[in-house]
Amino acid sequence: MPKLDDRTPIPRWRMLMPAMVALAFLPVLLAPVPGFVDMPSHMARHHVLANIMADPALSRIFAVHWQWIANLGADLPSVLLAPLLGSERATLVVGALLAPLTVMGLFSFPAPRMGE
Repeated sequence: MPKLDDRTPIPRWRMLMPAMVALAFLPVLLAPVPGFVDMPSHMARHHVLANIMADPALSRIFAVHWQWIANLGADLPSVLLAPLLGSERATLVVGALLAPLTVMGLFSFPAPRMGE
């Protein structure tokens, strides 16, 4: 564990991370309509996944078979947030977090290669 008076300098690239994460949020914050072309289909899927057990009309038309697919990383948080925020807002929140989390991941993986 490092000492409290240890004053090792913070690498410059690490100082960029908060600014890059903030910049990644800008498109979502500034646009009145999300710029994701397939957002309506994600919203519809998240609505069905979150409400299929409570809505007999949905359960007559759709069946849910959970499996490992590429969208599962967005489906699970959206379904869990839907009771609190509603399906549409939950999808928007998860969509807004995708770019900043990607930036954070890009900054965290190369750390061993940059001498840390």
